[in-house]
Amino acid sequence: MGKGIPAALLGAATKSQLFKALSYLLAESRDGRLPEPKDIVLVAHTEIVRHLIDLESFATLCYVRLDLDKRAMILVDCGHTGVVHWHAATGRCEVLHGDSLPLGIREGEVFDQITVPFELHDVLLLYSDGITEARNAGGELFGVERLIAHVEANAVLEPVLLADSIRRAVSAFAGPALLSDDLTSVAIRIGEQPVAEARAESEILSDLRELRKLRRFIRQFCGLLHDPVAGQHVIDALELAVNEACSNITRHAYHGRSDQRIHVETEAFPNAITVTLRHQGAGFDSPEMEPPVPDTTRESGFGTYIIFRSVDQVRYYHDERGRNCISLTKFRK
Repeated sequence: MGKGIPAALLGAATKSQLFKALSYLLAESRDGRLPEPKDIVLVAHTEIVRHLIDLESFATLCYVRLDLDKRAMILVDCGHTGVVHWHAATGRCEVLHGDSLPLGIREGEVFDQITVPFELHDVLLLYSDGITEARNAGGELFGVERLIAHVEANAVLEPVLLADSIRRAVSAFAGPALLSDDLTSVAIRIGEQPVAEARAESEILSDLRELRKLRRFIRQFCGLLHDPVAGQHVIDALELAVNEACSNITRHAYHGRSDQRIHVETEAFPNAITVTLRHQGAGFDSPEMEPPVPDTTRESGFGTYIIFRSVDQVRYYHDERGRNCISLTKFRK
């Protein structure tokens, strides 16, 4: 509810509570199973509902979990816009809605979730009401019908291009008038899960002396790969990036503590090798990395620069247990 900085702060606070709720429920779980989305939303809501009521505000959201093994989407829709589901088999869309109230409407609220199947190549679109409520010069709304028609006509585009085409379509519809709300969308295409040819795991302490053990683990894993064999330049680059990433975790995420754990996973796919580092330290949002000026004016950032230059893909995220993860991918050819 609302716009600008106040709404952004409430959105950030809500997101933080969802992460805390997930961590709390995982800690309480006896079997380590992932908690249901409706329970995560409930715990988060319990923490913030009184604050939202006092502020005379509320938050809408779609909490979505995609189970690629079961090919099912679990959705908790708290008064939001719903999810557009484009079916590849028919080329048609439907809008999926739940019936839960927004966060902050009333205390003691119980949230429901729905489970919807999806198929390979289907597209899911989450969007803000700034898209459907954009108006043209005549006061006409862009509306859900236009959004659905646009998705059906452009669903074959790559997700990033589909999202951009929606932005351009809404802007063209509204014309030169200043848009009064944000245009936000997330487009997801269901793809096949890649099958790893080989996989290995290890764990080290957040001690710089453990880096030798880590480098040896990477070399041994890469040395087992065939068709294609991982070239020495690939191994060297991956080893360097992983070494720098673990050093950053030790120094910054764990603030120099040497008794914390870093979980290491390696996976080999036909075209790439991926190393994922998982830790419970402080998080890090990667900025756009610029090459450091080679005149000693910078005192930090060189390690991250080396990581980005050594591998082909770098991804930061939280896993299902709330751990901070950095995934490094190097193409095998």
